[in-house]
Amino acid sequence: MCFEDEKFINLILYVLKVKIMYTKYKKFIDKYIDITSEEWELYKSKINIEHYKKGQMVHHAGNVCKNISFINSGLTRTYMVGEDGKDHTWNIAFNDENAKINNLFVVDYYSFITQKKSMVNIEVIEDCELLVLEYDAVQNLHKTLAKEE
Repeated sequence: MCFEDEKFINLILYVLKVKIMYTKYKKFIDKYIDITSEEWELYKSKINIEHYKKGQMVHHAGNVCKNISFINSGLTRTYMVGEDGKDHTWNIAFNDENAKINNLFVVDYYSFITQKKSMVNIEVIEDCELLVLEYDAVQNLHKTLAKEE
């Protein structure tokens, strides 16, 4: 195989991988709303794909939650630290199509919506792939897509 063939194959593999990354999210959205291919492309253009390793922090208490993330794979734990200094798990986020229920979003909803400081930490407990939308992107998408209704 020559170098050009290898570059072409790697490009095709990359395109397929990126397409697969969005599949679960698109499937989730399609359950709840009708979205045109143009709207989906606009929406998708605002998404950042982030990877985290076990033990990394996605969010720290005291910060404003600036992102809402769809969990493509892996597990996260949302927890608070009590006055006694102990961790108190609030939530586990995961995406398993074989589970009866899923918790698909990694976010402190209160902090994200109000843009006030968060009281929770979010840590990765199994390597994760997250599809991340920033607060400003969500607001801009809402304004743009609401105009089209």
